[in-house]
This record gives sequence, C-alpha cells and structure tokens, in this order.
Amino acid sequence: MHAISVDLNWKPQGEAAVVEVDTQGTATWGFYTFPEELVEYAATSPDSLVLLDIPIYGLDALHGRHFRPVDRALQSVGIPLRPSTSAGRLGLRLAHRITSQAGIPSARVREIYPYAVYKVLHYVREHGSLALLARPGATPLLGRDFGAHWPLPYKRNSRRGTRRQGIRELYALLTDPDIGLRFQTPLPPPDGGACSQKRLTDVYDAALGAVLGLHLLRADGWAVVKGDTESGDLALLADTWLAERIDGFLSADHPAAKNGGPSWRP
Repeated sequence: MHAISVDLNWKPQGEAAVVEVDTQGTATWGFYTFPEELVEYAATSPDSLVLLDIPIYGLDALHGRHFRPVDRALQSVGIPLRPSTSAGRLGLRLAHRITSQAGIPSARVREIYPYAVYKVLHYVREHGSLALLARPGATPLLGRDFGAHWPLPYKRNSRRGTRRQGIRELYALLTDPDIGLRFQTPLPPPDGGACSQKRLTDVYDAALGAVLGLHLLRADGWAVVKGDTESGDLALLADTWLAERIDGFLSADHPAAKNGGPSWRP
C-alpha cells in the first residue's frame, strides 16, 4: 500500500507536486497537471491513501465563518492557516473525481496541512527527539512552548534571505534519515537550480505530507485524524500532547470552540 501526497494551488486547474511513499519509506516525486493527470496518476494505485493539501469537508457548515472547528483548533495551539473558504468547493470536487474516476474509496482520500506537519517535526528536531518518531506508540514530545515555536518561513516572506534560509532548513529536515523517507530520485536541493523556487517549495510541501502518509500507513500512533466529515476533518502528525489539546478544543463544552476560537496571524 502507498500514500500519495499532493500539494496543489487552490485553483480549478494547474500543476500539483506529488510525493508517493510506501510503508518502507521508499519515495518518488513528480509534477502532474490537475485534475486530469493527477486523477490518472491516482488511478494507477487504487489501494493508496490520497492526501490532499486543500480543504475538503465542512465548508457547508460554516454559516458565514471562514474557519472550520478543526481549523480553529489548530489556531488554538499556534498553527496558522489560510481561511478554508478561500478554496471554495475545489477540494471536495477533486476528492469526488478521485473517488469516482480513480476508484479510491472516499475514506482513503484525506485532507492534510503540510505546515502543521513541518511545525511538529521542526519542534521535535530542535529538542533532539526526531528519532523517537521511528518508534511505534505516540508519547508526549511537544510542550507548552510549542505555540511560540516558529520555524523560519520558506514561502510567504518578503525577506528573500530569510526565505532562502527557511528553504534550506526544510530541505535538511526532509533529508534527515530519522524522518524515514528514502527517495529513489534525490529530492531537489535548494541551491541546485533544478527547480524554480515555487516548484521547490511545492514538492517539499508534498514531501511533508508524505511523512504524515508514512505514519498513516504504518498506523504507529503518530498520525491522527481530527474533526469529522460534517464539520471538516484533517489528518495530522501529533504526539499525545497535541492530540489531547485539539480534542479538548473540539469538545462541545469548550468556550473557545463556542466563541469561534482565538485569532492567529497567518
């Protein structure tokens, strides 16, 4: 079984970066136009998990709000994200095409958010615990300072030097052996000139999704799905600390859940 991680622009069509990984961590990457080539690619592995970096469910339940409960839960622990309404129904339509044309059941088409994966991995690496992710059974690795922990930005930042350094940091993390990915074709380096900066960061985002996909395939306790299809759900990389706090926010009696959650600057 494989996981296919897809990073795509929130537009009706374009180019998607794709990283596919198996349970051993063997990974491949490439670029495909969507929806046509992407759906055709998914159809070659009908037993795969497909992980889409775009909101899929829960938009009909927003009633004028821009963030779903699961979005606000992420914001509450210091993970910023774009308004889900910015994607419209593109994610849902793409998921339906993958289900109907590629023959992949809807339960195996999941929404992901690569930056959430990155923030967890970066924090864990900075605290010297990255190798623990190779062991089954999630344990507490994050702490109260997680919300204030900010990796260098690698996409939306006006300072070119900061952005370049952020890309280098992300590449170093993705190629760390403790991450568990083994690329058949090496991941393009940030200073190699093989890809434009946009393509580079897109394939790195897809690789972050593949890290999550690897843990979903292994069912080792480090990957969780939070929320539900009615209000919106997300597959996440999480330790027990993070999973419990998201659950606490999503519980019906949580004041922040009732009031719309705290506001975070993307």
